[in-house]
Amino acid sequence: MRGDRYVHTNHCVADSFRNDERIAQRPNTVIRYETAERLLNNIPPPANLADLGGIIANHEEDPNTICAHPGEELKRATLGSALMDTSTRTMRIYSGPPCQGTFSDHVL
Repeated sequence: MRGDRYVHTNHCVADSFRNDERIAQRPNTVIRYETAERLLNNIPPPANLADLGGIIANHEEDPNTICAHPGEELKRATLGSALMDTSTRTMRIYSGPPCQGTFSDHVL
């Protein structure tokens, strides 16, 4: 987390978890986190939901892409994603890979 910006993948980022063997078994979560953080830092604040949608639809760092599609070598897929804009109190929920753009917005 940097200021009011937050990136999340599937691992704990607390120092006490740095050497967790589960992270070593699935390093793609760290690569996806670093990619998302880099892409977010390249967007000048304030980022909107469309900007953030571009991050989660990203296919860089193959085969450790943020937006994943199953294939012969890839045994994982992005089944859903959530983005939150706290300034507008809006949550955008994606069903399936976010690059396909199937989402609904919910005002909280």
